[in-house]
Amino acid sequence: MPFALLIVSPPAAAYAWLVLALCGLLRCVYVPRFAPGLAGGAAGVLATLGYLHAPPDGGALALLAGGVVLLNVEFLRPTFGVALIAGLATATAGSWNLLAMHPPAAPLPMAARAALAAAGVLVLLVCTQRAVRRYALPL
Repeated sequence: MPFALLIVSPPAAAYAWLVLALCGLLRCVYVPRFAPGLAGGAAGVLATLGYLHAPPDGGALALLAGGVVLLNVEFLRPTFGVALIAGLATATAGSWNLLAMHPPAAPLPMAARAALAAAGVLVLLVCTQRAVRRYALPL
């Protein structure tokens, strides 16, 4: 397999590009600058190329998007942690399902799948928190 396809086609690589795209686009929504939007768009294109190789589950994408929305709600409205817990659970379930795809190669082991899902959700949490904080408290 060529190196260009190897960095986007496995489920872990496509998921990593998707998380980076969401982080860049979230940053661009709250703090409109060119560089985060360009980086998020480029990562989104690479995630799309990876998911063209092995199509993702639509429900998993919806769960991940719902989790990101709930994380945004937590930092924008006083929900006292309810939206945070629901967002983390929803995003983790979506991530788990996205990483469950079976490419032409062997599927991911359970431990690696759990670690990647948790790492991706934590990166989304930090990116969301930093973008909303930058929006709410401009310098």
